[in-house]
Amino acid sequence: MTGSSPARHRLLVPAGVAALALASSITSLGNRFAYDDRPIVEMNASVHSLVQWWHLFGESYWPPSTTSALYRPLAILLFAVQWAIGHGSPVVFHVVNVALYVALCLAVLRLARLALPEVAAAIAAALFAVHPVHVEAVGNVVGQGELWTALALCLATSAYVVWRRQCTLTAPRSTVLLGVFFLAMFMKENAVVLPALLLAAEMLLIGDALSWRQRLSGIRPLLLGMTALFMAYLVARLGVLPEGLATDVPHPVWMALDLSHRLATVLAIIVPEWVRLLVWPARLLADYSPRDLPEAGGWSTAVLPGLAVVTGTLAIAVVGWRRAPAASFGILFFVIALSPVSNVLVPTGVMLAERTLLVPSAGFLIAVASLVPWMLGVAERAGRARHVQRAGGVALGLLLVAGAVQSANRQRTWRSSADVFIDMMADAPLNFRSHWGWGTVLMDRHLFAAGEREWRIAIDLYPAHLGPAAELGNAYRTNGLCGAAVPLYRQVLDIAPDRADIRADYVTCLLKTGRVEMARDESARGIARGGSTPAFRVLLAASFRRLVKERSAALKAGG
Repeated sequence: MTGSSPARHRLLVPAGVAALALASSITSLGNRFAYDDRPIVEMNASVHSLVQWWHLFGESYWPPSTTSALYRPLAILLFAVQWAIGHGSPVVFHVVNVALYVALCLAVLRLARLALPEVAAAIAAALFAVHPVHVEAVGNVVGQGELWTALALCLATSAYVVWRRQCTLTAPRSTVLLGVFFLAMFMKENAVVLPALLLAAEMLLIGDALSWRQRLSGIRPLLLGMTALFMAYLVARLGVLPEGLATDVPHPVWMALDLSHRLATVLAIIVPEWVRLLVWPARLLADYSPRDLPEAGGWSTAVLPGLAVVTGTLAIAVVGWRRAPAASFGILFFVIALSPVSNVLVPTGVMLAERTLLVPSAGFLIAVASLVPWMLGVAERAGRARHVQRAGGVALGLLLVAGAVQSANRQRTWRSSADVFIDMMADAPLNFRSHWGWGTVLMDRHLFAAGEREWRIAIDLYPAHLGPAAELGNAYRTNGLCGAAVPLYRQVLDIAPDRADIRADYVTCLLKTGRVEMARDESARGIARGGSTPAFRVLLAASFRRLVKERSAALKAGG
């Protein structure tokens, strides 16, 4: 880089970053629909037609047949467009994912250039392009929401810094930022952090001589506009999902913990995993759940490493506020981007997911790359600048090659659901989702005995999750084995008594196995809980008819 002209250098670096992003992601083009792609895209009727597409803004992200609840209508609309273009071929979706990833890596380069010297910015973007933790967001079709949102956040933050440095945050430019913010929220919920990212950029990347009161006065219309758009988004979301503002049905681990124990689990279990995945992602999983990822028993010495990481990181951000603003900005970017999915503010549907680190990793790598000028300065003062540059260049080259190779190989994990769960079975045999998912694959292939065995293992590993027990109970019921289904349905209802669908199936099996009085009582409970009342009235009537018939028969036999 030192031997090229500045103009040529500014062209070569984006080309190199784009090439690294392609090398790390292009192997995903052979992937099919896998894992969450199947219910959300492949088997979702809403995605298969653009007729009355505006109705998508009145529907949940997950199909009605699932219990999850998210609101991402723009993501579903774009899936529907891609389905129409490719007539349902997964290739179109994966081409879009790869293109978005290349664009995102270039957007990260642009943002890094606004915070760092050229060489450090190039290093940050190159490492971002090959980072293996990004594979899930690229290789799995539904990761597209993460890619679009990350691209919007990076481009909007970069545009804000450029326009503020020019002192020309005009009404049209503010309108552009407002439009990006509004659309991004309908793509994925974590876009709500954009105002906080802009404030972080204002504090650390804008060299303005004006007082803070004057600066805030200048950007107040933008912040008020974003607040109004956020409120409009909440109104739209609540209109579709009136249950509340939570991002999803919480993971069972979080449902069983109060706030104090949840924070202890985040510090003891999740924070060390974040560090590992960002610094040395040698082991990657499609899902992080018990027992592979346990929950903390409470506040103990186990939280100390995570607490040290959190406090140390925040201390660096405070100390570097004036001395190293790029490092502080990278840390703030990381913390802000991670906050919606950290399980600290609200419990989410996952304990940890690699895709949720896509946006935060940009801030992490900007903070890491901010050390490059300092290291080169130390080496120069010691008279060893050339040696350090050569050694650093070799180390960086090896790291980029290793990252690109691992990412390219990992993309193939997402070729199909079978590949996802085969790899999970090998990498995390104690993760209940490994056995649950593999059991589902076996059931789909009509290997019922093997599938039943895997689902039983999943239930034993983590009884608190209702999915395996509910699915196995349904499989028994649909195959005429209601006697085996009854205890599984009972297990689900003991944990989740408001699951009206399970209670209805439970009552059906009770009737089929002759437990009529129990069926009557369960139907009455279903009505009392207000779930699918007409259906439970039908079941209650059927129970009474069976009871009358049995008692009449008994009277005749005794008479």
